[in-house]
Amino acid sequence: MKSKVYAIIAVAVILIAAVATYSIVFAGDSSDKNDNPGEEAFSIVDYRGNTISFDAPAERIVSLGSAFTDVISWLNCEDKIVGLDSVSYKNLENAEELKIANLGAVSSISPESMKTINPDCIFVWSFPSYVASDGIITNLENNGFKVVALYPSSVDSTMQSISTISKIIGSDEAIEKSADLQNRIDAISAKVANIPEDERVKVYLQLQSGNTVGKDSISNELITLAGGINIYGEVTTSKNPTPNAEYIATQNPDVILLEAGSAQTETVDSISAKLPTTNAVQDGRVHIISANTMTASPNLIIALEEMVSFFYPDL
Repeated sequence: MKSKVYAIIAVAVILIAAVATYSIVFAGDSSDKNDNPGEEAFSIVDYRGNTISFDAPAERIVSLGSAFTDVISWLNCEDKIVGLDSVSYKNLENAEELKIANLGAVSSISPESMKTINPDCIFVWSFPSYVASDGIITNLENNGFKVVALYPSSVDSTMQSISTISKIIGSDEAIEKSADLQNRIDAISAKVANIPEDERVKVYLQLQSGNTVGKDSISNELITLAGGINIYGEVTTSKNPTPNAEYIATQNPDVILLEAGSAQTETVDSISAKLPTTNAVQDGRVHIISANTMTASPNLIIALEEMVSFFYPDL
């Protein structure tokens, strides 16, 4: 009888030891996997409020918005891009070298063209027409593609968009570069903070399109952050109103900015001839601002730093 009891105890001891050994080995394996945060599953919430899950950072990216492409390029992750819309493709200098597919205009992109490049994630603007039941986003998602819809329309939401994109692509440089970008924005805000309202320069900005910028545009926010007052900032709800020469002359801007680019029809001389009585022309303060910088991407810091140098060269 005793021998049976001893036998049972011995078996139990062996089983307990085996389970303990397995647990230690398993815990060790699990710990090793968790040591690589890039392999952990995660979720993000896009502009639509949709929660999108990833098992690991995306390695094959399609960007259907030049602002998003700028973020990916800024993070030195162009090698993860497998497809671009035609505007992004044109703007990305090494797109052909990287053998990135030019997918054409967003409105004409088909799920079939996506299947040939098999992306892990597609970034696209959350425009109403894209989100509609017959829009490009719905069409892509119905065909099994993972779509992240974003709509950065301010400096803060641009920083949030950068954070979302950085997380999805698993950038090693994101934290440092984002902190530096925010510090440069904050430095400009601090530099102009003590300028009295009645001493701030009045600004007229003309885009490549020939339009100007209104209250709810990111360009208007950049002018304000740089310490300027947009003469169209409070007179219209339109983001890109059509300018009126008589109104501009009446407002008498201290600085005139022309956005550079192939579509810009005005020059310093031509705009000066149209608005000869303004302080900006009289004082030689008509300036060219770099193309593709007043956007919802890290390039906005270029516009912001150029603006403050034009507005307050002595600061």
